[in-house]
Amino acid sequence: NASFPPPIINLFRARVLPSGLLRNYPPTSAPTDTASVPLTGGWGPSPVYVVSIFANDADDGDSVYGPDDTITITFNLATQRGGMPAGVELPKEEVDRLFNFSDGGSGVRDMGRNYTGVWHNDSVFVLTVRDSWVPISEYYCNPKETCDTECQKCALVTDPVACQRTLPDSSIPDAVLNQGTADCPSCA
Repeated sequence: NASFPPPIINLFRARVLPSGLLRNYPPTSAPTDTASVPLTGGWGPSPVYVVSIFANDADDGDSVYGPDDTITITFNLATQRGGMPAGVELPKEEVDRLFNFSDGGSGVRDMGRNYTGVWHNDSVFVLTVRDSWVPISEYYCNPKETCDTECQKCALVTDPVACQRTLPDSSIPDAVLNQGTADCPSCA
């Protein structure tokens, strides 16, 4: 028994053929030869959903988010992997096409300057962090730097708490601040 892909919403069209002799009623016109507008509606909600998302530090070398850490996303059933091949490393842009991430709110969270992803199989996707540094609020800080609020560049300091004091939101947890080194923007 052959299986055919379903018609694609917003692309599929129906065409009436003149050989069908479809006319107005009572018939006063020639048979119609027309195409429909694109198919609208839907086939119901997708049965695919995430059953788990798991963080891992491959070498257990520290307790903070950083390079070579992974996030494994597991789905409830096999997928078509968004048209991507299994076992092939996808760049950040492709990962961003498949997923967005948040810390529970409606905003999208940046996962770092660089990360990649691989479909391990049809239901498991593994994101690998390559460069975990992200800007925090409007300033760029890490434990060894504090932000110069006049031009948003960083100056080296020995006290990591000093960096926290310069942030607009001092409630950012130490685990976020302790991400490692960062490249700081220069003054304009």
